Amino acid sequence: MMNAPPAGQARPNSQESLLLDYVHRLERHRADRRAVHIHLSGLQAHNRREHHTRIAGNTFENLVKLMQAQVFTLANADLMIIYKAQAQDEIEAAVVKLRFLFSDDPLLQEESRSRQQLFCTWYSLDREYDMLLTLAQKLVQDENAKRSAAAAANAQNARFQAQKPKGSPFTPELLHRVESSLGQADLANLMRRQAVCAMVGKAPPT
Repeated sequence: MMNAPPAGQARPNSQESLLLDYVHRLERHRADRRAVHIHLSGLQAHNRREHHTRIAGNTFENLVKLMQAQVFTLANADLMIIYKAQAQDEIEAAVVKLRFLFSDDPLLQEESRSRQQLFCTWYSLDREYDMLLTLAQKLVQDENAKRSAAAAANAQNARFQAQKPKGSPFTPELLHRVESSLGQADLANLMRRQAVCAMVGKAPPT
């Protein structure tokens, strides 16, 4: 059994760890890079089902194919998009589509009333690289903590199930009660409902 990594250490297959690795690799190439964190986790539950996050991620698919952006779908349903500055207009257009898609959600309605950026947070890596790096590290720590807590809960449940008595022991008295119950049971209806087939030689059953 593989032990959980220490807090802060990236799990190699999680989107959070891939994001952190990508941010590290951009340290020397951040001058023309930007990012937008789309807070789908702030939406109501019925607006952040799996197919919603899939549709939201696919909104940026063309930019990913053109190698203008990289999309990370986080465990909490948030999206983190890191992109080249030259794709700013296309990214903003995609975000507008998402705002329209979720326009009936209270988060977007509250954003409209307060004129605060509640749905997404924008980063310019040339000025805010350290801020994005700190966020990526925290996302990894939070994801590892949740996985560790879930693993501990599963292990505790498994131990409880292993120690749980498997019903009453089959004593002679219990056997006598079962035998008496079977002797008094009316099986006539069950017998009449059984299908019967006749098989003669190689003919099909009738």
